[in-house]
Amino acid sequence: MEVRIRRVLDYTPKWNDNEGGESPVVFHLRYLTSAELDDCIRVEPDRVTAKGKVTSGKLTHDNQMLFRLAIVSIDNLSVIDEADEKTEIASAADLLGSPGFELLYYEILKFITGMNARVDSKN
Repeated sequence: MEVRIRRVLDYTPKWNDNEGGESPVVFHLRYLTSAELDDCIRVEPDRVTAKGKVTSGKLTHDNQMLFRLAIVSIDNLSVIDEADEKTEIASAADLLGSPGFELLYYEILKFITGMNARVDSKN
């Protein structure tokens, strides 16, 4: 069987009315592999039987790892500080290292989590 999948996609966030702007911020994202998702999402057992079987637990996410792995690049985002120095935000590391982007971070993280819960297959 052949399965066609999308490996990357572009996402334009709604943050700060970005969608309607002249030069919107665009995130170039990739789907994560099963191994990468397994590293980022874990089950922490609450109850384990005497034989070692997990009967209940909770999911934990390494959100920063998900974020770093999924973002290929970022277009049209920069910061101008109080000295009028402009810094381009072109990667996940750049965004994570800059204050003031919490709402954008959580919007992108939510999108990344959703897109990796299902892969667009084109059969």
